[in-house]
Amino acid sequence: MRFLLILIFILGFTSIKSYSQSDFIKNTFQGPHNLRVFHDYDLGMNYAKQIKKPVLLDFSGWGCVNCRKMEQLVWSAPEVLEILREKLVIISLFVDDKTSLTKSEQKIVRVNNREINVTTYGNKWAVKQMIEYKTNTQPFYIMLNHKGEHLKNGPGNYERHKRIEKFKAWLQRGINETK
Repeated sequence: MRFLLILIFILGFTSIKSYSQSDFIKNTFQGPHNLRVFHDYDLGMNYAKQIKKPVLLDFSGWGCVNCRKMEQLVWSAPEVLEILREKLVIISLFVDDKTSLTKSEQKIVRVNNREINVTTYGNKWAVKQMIEYKTNTQPFYIMLNHKGEHLKNGPGNYERHKRIEKFKAWLQRGINETK
């Protein structure tokens, strides 16, 4: 009887679904539509270098309504979801992440003539977006090759890419450049 209870307990916390290799990528999180996403730029780029795949850099926010719209209405399309799952490494950087940085990572940065106290991961990613891409809107997408070089398809965002066919074409232009 004890064995049966233990077995039921164990089975209750496991799934019978079969897992692919991508389900177990170290340092990733389950993102929208069960996509594996990195929430750390350096870890994601290191992985992209290892497997030689291009990167979708996704500046997002936990409280970003347009980010959720893109994920629900555009990323969910089977033709887009296949590209995201099979052809790209996704790095989602949440600019409103309240997780504290270690003391050694915290700093004060000057952006647009104002000082920003970088104490959280959200601050870190927001400052990265403002300095490197001169914007702080979300969602904001950039595609990089596995070496971290920008692809020529330019930035993606909600206003220009909220239709499935436009976002898919934008992704495909970036991927084609890496072939």
